[in-house]
Amino acid sequence: MATDIVLLEILGVILIFNIIIADDPCKYETPNKGLIDLSSIGKMDGTPVWKDIPPDKTENYVYSYNPCYPFSEKLCTNVAGCQIGKDGRVSYSIGTQASIIWKNTLDDMPSLVYTSADRTKQLFVDMLCIQSDEHKLEVHGETKTNEYHMTLSTKCACWNDSPKPTKPNSLTTGAILIIIFVAVVFLYLITFISYNHFRLQRSGIDLIPHRKFWIVLPGYVKDGIIFVYHRVICSSRGAYQSV
Repeated sequence: MATDIVLLEILGVILIFNIIIADDPCKYETPNKGLIDLSSIGKMDGTPVWKDIPPDKTENYVYSYNPCYPFSEKLCTNVAGCQIGKDGRVSYSIGTQASIIWKNTLDDMPSLVYTSADRTKQLFVDMLCIQSDEHKLEVHGETKTNEYHMTLSTKCACWNDSPKPTKPNSLTTGAILIIIFVAVVFLYLITFISYNHFRLQRSGIDLIPHRKFWIVLPGYVKDGIIFVYHRVICSSRGAYQSV
């Protein structure tokens, strides 16, 4: 008898540690297994990823579900799951995102448990790890009174295999140099145009800083290119003749 009591206490402790109320309805993390992240699946625009899905058994209802983020449909407002009559006349919340509980099952695949706001209905979503880019949802419907079951098969259910959020690419050295160059040119123009206008009382084309230099600069560039070109041509010809 005492042994049975001890075993029950141990099982109770294990059950407590295997049921975790998540701070984030998208993520589940354990020290030994790692992380499961569903945030890349759920839609954030207030609509469900899976809408009006019929169950795999005959029912007069269809179901909508969205991981991570709340959605609204018919009379279901800010929910995780919704049960809708096939005629569209009735709809019921079967769970909210705020109520989510992550439950670690014996096969180390967590299940998601949602409860409706009035605490009369519960939605159980079993996770299944598959090596595919496609996310699949099987709706099993109302298995017991006010108890609903689904199975979500996705690569994101695999431990530490969820797609990581993409980080914006850092600026390259070339991009940084271009930004610095543009900033320096802008500062140069603003500074000298202001100086020419307010201090030297110039106007019109005379506002351009070092105008004479910029006018003759293209000629200098042209002369430099011609000079280098002739030096290269002459050097190559001289080397050829010496051979």
